[in-house]
Amino acid sequence: MAKSLPPRPNLARLRREAKATLKRHRNGERDACAVLRHLRRFSGKPDDEILASHVVLAEVHYALALAYGFKNWKDLRTYVAGSDTTVESPFAGTTVRFRTAEPAPQQFDAWCFFWRGHRLESFDADLQYAVLLPDGTEHYVYDDLVVETGGRVQSAFAEELNGGDPRPFWGQPITVEFRASDGRIKFS
Repeated sequence: MAKSLPPRPNLARLRREAKATLKRHRNGERDACAVLRHLRRFSGKPDDEILASHVVLAEVHYALALAYGFKNWKDLRTYVAGSDTTVESPFAGTTVRFRTAEPAPQQFDAWCFFWRGHRLESFDADLQYAVLLPDGTEHYVYDDLVVETGGRVQSAFAEELNGGDPRPFWGQPITVEFRASDGRIKFS
C-alpha cells in the first residue's frame, strides 16, 4: 500500500525525507529498509542485506517515489511542483556544464560517470545535477546531491532509476549540468 502525501506536499520536505532516509541507511537504521524495499533489487531482501549494500541518493529518490505511488522521482516532483506554489528554485548560483567528447553508443541502456575535485564556495549551498537532452531541455534532475568532503559525484543512468528512455541519447553527446544554490562551484 502506498504512503500518503501530506495535504500540502512540497519539494523541500520530500528532499529532506530522501536525505534523512539515506542517512539512516548509512547509519545502519533498519527503518530505512521499508522505503528501500520498494526497489526491485531489495524486494524481499532481509534488512541486513539492504543495510550492507551501497545506496545512492538517486535510488532513495526512486524508492520514495514508488513508496508514494508514483512510477519515478520525476513524476513525484512534477506532481508536487504543480501543487506547491510557494517554492522557487534555489539554484540561482553558478552553473557548470559538461559535455562528453564522444557521442554515446547506439542502443546503450545505462551509464555511470564520476566527478572528483569539485568544491562549493558556500558551505550551506545545495548542489543539483541535471542530465540534459540533446535539445537542451532537462531529462532528469538529481536534487540535493549528498557529497562528502573529498567525495565524488556519481551519475548513474538506468531506466529503473529515473524512468528515462535512453534512446534520445543514442549516438549523441551527453550533456550534464551542475548547479550551485549559492556562490560558485569549481572543478579542478
